[in-house]
Amino acid sequence: MTLVVEVMYSSTILPFPTEISQNEKQLVMFTGNSFLFSPYPCSTQSSNFKLPSSKVESFTRVSPTNHAEETLTYGPYSDVAPFSSNKISIHFENNGPFLTVVELERVIEVSHWGNIAVEEHVHIIHSGGCGLNYRGVAGHSGSRSLVGVVKVIELGQTGNL
Repeated sequence: MTLVVEVMYSSTILPFPTEISQNEKQLVMFTGNSFLFSPYPCSTQSSNFKLPSSKVESFTRVSPTNHAEETLTYGPYSDVAPFSSNKISIHFENNGPFLTVVELERVIEVSHWGNIAVEEHVHIIHSGGCGLNYRGVAGHSGSRSLVGVVKVIELGQTGNL
């Protein structure tokens, strides 16, 4: 039997270096585990890391390791014990906007007549590399610029954005 587990990490990728100029590529560092941290033994296990770019500066080499395009694979490993841990680091290029939601406030108002109004206030910051010698250019949007925000509306929801 095969079980596929997809894990998405939050706040585990840090800008490295922390300060860059506007023309430099934004590099980030991920530090984590090459194993799925699980309380159960596993007969065979491998970890695939899908990166936003094929440009990888460095990564921890643990046998077996395979780097092909935007995917870095650790394993397959045999007979993995519960709570196994193997620290790895991946240093790669990520030139997309590096956003962090600092605060999210959602106000839901329900009227006596059954109408529902939802209002959201979101405080978002750029948590990527800080700019050195930054000069804003009118009408110019760099690769790390935020062009827009997409709000996902679940099936059955109606209203204005």
